[in-house]
Amino acid sequence: LFRSLPLPLLLLLLWEPTVSAGPDKLVCYFTNWAQYRPGNAKYTTAEVDPTLCTHLIYAFATLDSSNRITTVEWNDAAVYGQFNGLKRQNPGLVTQLAVG
Repeated sequence: LFRSLPLPLLLLLLWEPTVSAGPDKLVCYFTNWAQYRPGNAKYTTAEVDPTLCTHLIYAFATLDSSNRITTVEWNDAAVYGQFNGLKRQNPGLVTQLAVG
């Protein structure tokens, strides 16, 4: 029977994934350019509900010519503070910075 199955399917059938009993994660993504959307589409840290996600990623920072992380938008430093301040409303929230 196994000789007639394609190799990827055979490997899938034989593979037993390890199941983790850890907590669920809901990772959310916040973009620094959403502040420039017009009207009701504008989105800032004031609109973020920090209880909806377990992890919140801020996009983006970048690398300068010396390969140091630096801001992209004129107000990123202030917004980083607001973004990380969401932990006051949800102490279990994990915040991260995407560099790209």
